[in-house]
Formats: sequence, structure tokens, C-alpha cells
Amino acid sequence: ISSGTWEGTTIAVDQGGTGATSLTDGGILLGNGTGAVTPMSVLADGELVIGDGDTDPVAIAAFTSSTGTLKHENGGIEANISAITTGGLLVGTASETMGILAVGATGLVLTVNASGAAAWASIPRPEAPPTPNSSSDRRFKKNISNVSGALEKLSKLNPVNYNWRKDEFQNKGFNDKKQWGFIAQEVEKVMPELVGADEDDYLTLNYNGFVPLLTKAMQEQQTEIDKQQKEIDELKAQLELIMNMLDNDMSDKTDHEKDSNKNEVVKLSMATEK
Repeated sequence: ISSGTWEGTTIAVDQGGTGATSLTDGGILLGNGTGAVTPMSVLADGELVIGDGDTDPVAIAAFTSSTGTLKHENGGIEANISAITTGGLLVGTASETMGILAVGATGLVLTVNASGAAAWASIPRPEAPPTPNSSSDRRFKKNISNVSGALEKLSKLNPVNYNWRKDEFQNKGFNDKKQWGFIAQEVEKVMPELVGADEDDYLTLNYNGFVPLLTKAMQEQQTEIDKQQKEIDELKAQLELIMNMLDNDMSDKTDHEKDSNKNEVVKLSMATEK
């Protein structure tokens, strides 16, 4: 027609029409070759039209209706990350979505309750567990020999104070407190069996290995003390014997002098009588 209102059947696609008799408000018309254009219903809140490369596109509920964020099952996090602050965390929620957990205060610990919800909480520091026992049964060991020269070895060690270079080795978990210990490279020259290496080829030190050495050194020192005490006791006994001998000699001389004096008195008396 050149003017007026079309009142016939639907106009075919090849005649410039849609081939459709009706279309819901807000709907979408989809091409369908030379046949009728397929009308698509109005999308629900949060839905997205996705093509599959074969048939008509489909509507996927990809976005949440409340925040407009992409759902997690479609590769999103369902959280408005513009609201997250420095130190905040994205955590899963009971509704299978993601939520923002604000940064925790100093000293708080991240916990998970029985229902799986994450929260910051103040938890007392647990007591350190007891040191596990090490295997030490004689039946496990071979090439057993006594330790000797422990005092000499210990005298060659150089105990030091130091601070960790924590800023340069942040992955090591060093603290900034003053430390007491040894330098592995120095110990290696005296007792190489106590020195090892980590996965980065930095030297490590088996501090527990010093315990047997310290025990032996104490025993050696006690043996030396006992030996010296025995020598001191023997010298004291000899000195006492010498002193007694001197005392007896002095006593004998005194008695002899007394007898000599008596004889002189007698002689003088006899001379006076004459």
C-alpha cells in the first residue's frame, strides 16, 4: 500500500516485515533466516543475552539484581570491589556469593565458625606444644664412638649477638629482636657435621647438636677440677707434714738449749763454793 493502515496478514521478512504478529514491551526480535523474526521475551533483572553459535541466543542470569555484579558461577565475584579497603578480604558467604570482610584490628585472628562464616576474633595465644622426642634408641644407631676434645672444640667457637636482615629477606620471617648465636660459616670450620643448607643454599645450624658437646665439655671440665683438687689435697698433706717436722725440730732445739743452760748454772755454782 502507498498510504493508510495495513489490515491484512503479517508482512513477511522478505517483504520488509517481521513475520511476527505481536511483541512484548521490552522484548527483542531475533533474526531467523528468511522466515519469521523470532520475538524474545523481556529479560529478567540481571539477565544477559548470550549467543551459542548455533541456535537462538539465550538469556543467562549473569548479574545479581541487587548490586549488578557478575555472579560467581559466571566467573564473577558478586561483590562491588570498589567498596573494598586496603587489607580487606573477599570471602564466600552462605548464599554462595562473595562478601567483603573489612580489615581486622591489630591482634585479631581470622576465624571460621561452624557454619563456615569468616570473622575476626581475639584469641588467646596457645601455649607452645612440648618439644617432640627424637629417636635415640641404640638399636637405630651404628658407628657409635665417644666424644672427645669437647672443651677444645668449644673454645674455638665464637658466640655473637646479631640482628636479622629482615628487610632484605622478607620471605624468611625474621624478626627485629636482638639474637644470640653463632655464624654457621665459622662453626663449619670446627664442627662441619652441625652445618647444613636450605633449599636456597643458605647455611643452617643444628643447635641441638651442641647439647652432647656441652655435656661432654662439662664432664671434661669436672674431671680436670677433680684432678686439680686431688693435687691440691696432696700438696696440703705434704705441707702439713713439713710443718709438723719443722715444729718437732724446733721443739728439740729448745729442749737442748734448756739442758745446756742448766749445765752452765751447775758449773757456776760449783766454782763459787770453792
